[in-house]
Amino acid sequence: MGRKLPVVEVAGICFYIDVMREELRQVDNSKNTISFNFFRQEGDGYVFLYDVGARRARQRNEEFDGAVVCWAMLPALMELDPQGLADKYDIPIEELCPDKSFYPPQRVTARLIPFETEI
Repeated sequence: MGRKLPVVEVAGICFYIDVMREELRQVDNSKNTISFNFFRQEGDGYVFLYDVGARRARQRNEEFDGAVVCWAMLPALMELDPQGLADKYDIPIEELCPDKSFYPPQRVTARLIPFETEI
């Protein structure tokens, strides 16, 4: 039995954070995934374009045809799922996170920013 993956909520939809597969995977629809390839580093975390209606990531150069698109901002993967990173890169979690008082949340909510805002 695998470990319980942390969850991120994006515009009301919950996705598992799966570092091993490098994707977000919708909790109640495992066929809906968002590849980490859509992520762009922004400050200490990541940002990607999210289509609220289609529940998927979008490319900035796509035609949106009236779709509701916003920026979704996430903390760094180290904050979201240090255990997943430790497992993926075969690093002992104690080495990756020497501060034993650090416990990442099991659920995070993405901060949404209107698409028109320049990021």
